[in-house]
Amino acid sequence: MTTSQFPNPLSPLEPLLADQDVNEIMVDAPDRVLVQRREKIVETEVKFASVEALRAAMDAALALGGAAFKPGETVCDTQLSDGTRVLGVLPPTAVGSPYLVVRKFFTRGMTWERLFEYGALSREVHAL
Repeated sequence: MTTSQFPNPLSPLEPLLADQDVNEIMVDAPDRVLVQRREKIVETEVKFASVEALRAAMDAALALGGAAFKPGETVCDTQLSDGTRVLGVLPPTAVGSPYLVVRKFFTRGMTWERLFEYGALSREVHAL
């Protein structure tokens, strides 16, 4: 696989990475991308063209944190400069397809209103 085959391997994930409500992106197959948004996990319409395209995205995401799979390794993780965590898992540890998990660093401050939205606190309890 060459870089020219996948000029921007992270492009399928860009809308999810830009979405401030997405806390975590979980890819467990080229055609199955889930996100955690406001404490709920939902499947997205995002898809990768192939296992190779998913692997290129995984390698690109890990490289942003200065990490790469070493020969014989099936798990690699790194932390990006903004605090975002990236985990890549390859077969045979990952069953069937490479897995990619991106846990975004929470950049917005927590507010009472946001706690109400997430259901972490009711307005009634807050009023006490």
